[in-house]
Amino acid sequence: MAYLLKDLKEKYTQDSNIQSQLKNEFGDYSELEKEFDIFWEKHIEEVINESSMGNGHIAGAGAVDYNESKVLYFYIRTIKPKNILEIGHASGCSTVVLAEALKANNQGGNVYTCDIKGNAVERPAKNFITTFGKYIDSGIIKATSYIDAIEYTNNLDKDIEFIFVDASHEPEFCFPMANLLRKKYPNVVVTYHEWGMSPLASSIELSYVSIKENLQHQKMAERKAFHTEYSLEEYEHFGFYGSCGLGVVKPRTEPIQLKVYYRMSNLEAGVSKKKISNATKKYCLENCIKEFGLENITVLGDKLNDETKNYVNSLNIRLIEVNNGTGAGTFRNALYLAIDENKDSDMVYLLEDDFLHKPNSKSLLTAEYSETVPEICFLFRNSFTVNLFF
Repeated sequence: MAYLLKDLKEKYTQDSNIQSQLKNEFGDYSELEKEFDIFWEKHIEEVINESSMGNGHIAGAGAVDYNESKVLYFYIRTIKPKNILEIGHASGCSTVVLAEALKANNQGGNVYTCDIKGNAVERPAKNFITTFGKYIDSGIIKATSYIDAIEYTNNLDKDIEFIFVDASHEPEFCFPMANLLRKKYPNVVVTYHEWGMSPLASSIELSYVSIKENLQHQKMAERKAFHTEYSLEEYEHFGFYGSCGLGVVKPRTEPIQLKVYYRMSNLEAGVSKKKISNATKKYCLENCIKEFGLENITVLGDKLNDETKNYVNSLNIRLIEVNNGTGAGTFRNALYLAIDENKDSDMVYLLEDDFLHKPNSKSLLTAEYSETVPEICFLFRNSFTVNLFF
């Protein structure tokens, strides 16, 4: 059953996952939330009435919901950009959120927005009574319709400091758009709608999606496009839960961190495996240290014999001993430890004691999203994003 837009304020403000996301990104947001809630109570009826799909009382029917709008509002109020670029204004509901926050900053500036259709701009009679129309009349919103977004962005001669994308979901649009934004505005925070509806979304992200049937026939390409065009070495990628979800791409302020949790055991595998002749426990561990660095590795030793234990300790590497006797048990130990210890880290690599890595493996794992990377790693960001990369 789809969520109703009017119910999401109460639902989301009591959700510990969403509270954690907001706190991790914005710190103590209580005063900003009070400010936003006053605006939202006035704005929600317009969102319901102006939904581009005509059923705006259902969350996820087009416009950004309570939490997605709040995140946009918080970013504008904290980053305090002078000029904002919005790709796809549709009925203008998200544009109003951006404009309202910009106005609250009291530093001037504009929201430059475009749409290939004209369903919000080309209604002067109705615009007279809508907040979107009033912000156009006041000059804060600069809206252009019936124009291709790539053409519009190419020709826009403004110093943009924040971007929101909510337009076509097709890869033919998303990849060129992401590429253009990275090249033209490489140091700008980019947000985009439908983050939670991506084929890359985890089960918890999908659980917040309101209209579940959309997942069966819509392939939202935004998230993969931004992961592909904005490298993980240079940009953070994460998102916020919502009825569609709101993705974020931010320039990194610190180098990417990759922590390795290395499972090691002297027990024989239950299934006979044909291995590379030099894939011994000692050689594989030394290979791992060479590629990823001693300081980045934690060894989880399951029933190690004295010889192996002494060897690992001689390397001055972190060793945590467990007593499972099964690969599945030690995997759970590694996974839970990784989650517990890396709430603010970027990447965690779960590894076994019979892997050999080619030179430059760390760069291959961290450089960019790629379906060709053979190893599995888990990406964590502030404890609320978990993705599988193959």
